[in-house]
Amino acid sequence: MKRRTERRPLVLKSAPPVIKGQCASVIRGLAIRNPRQGILAYATILATCTAGVLHFSWWAFVTGACVLALISISNHSIVNRALGPTDGAVGVLLLSSLLNATVTSAAALAIGRGIGWVWGV
Repeated sequence: MKRRTERRPLVLKSAPPVIKGQCASVIRGLAIRNPRQGILAYATILATCTAGVLHFSWWAFVTGACVLALISISNHSIVNRALGPTDGAVGVLLLSSLLNATVTSAAALAIGRGIGWVWGV
């Protein structure tokens, strides 16, 4: 008796296909970011925190927020494809990207200022 040498593709039965209107956990499972975007986002947060340590102007967080918002907005096409593009969804995605980027960048600058105060910089 011969053994079969062909391999069957692995099929995950627990992951249903993405259907319009499904929850965000399914979207998170998609490959939204490429590694360069994640590295750029991390470097932006680190640079904003370093700007806080060095007591740069509060305008540094605006620069960080712009970069983080652009990274987030570049992923909207994938989310729109998964959820279905509607006018309300696009507006909410833009608003959430801007709000998340602003809060993250401002927090990084404030934490950097706190670190600078503790270190005596």
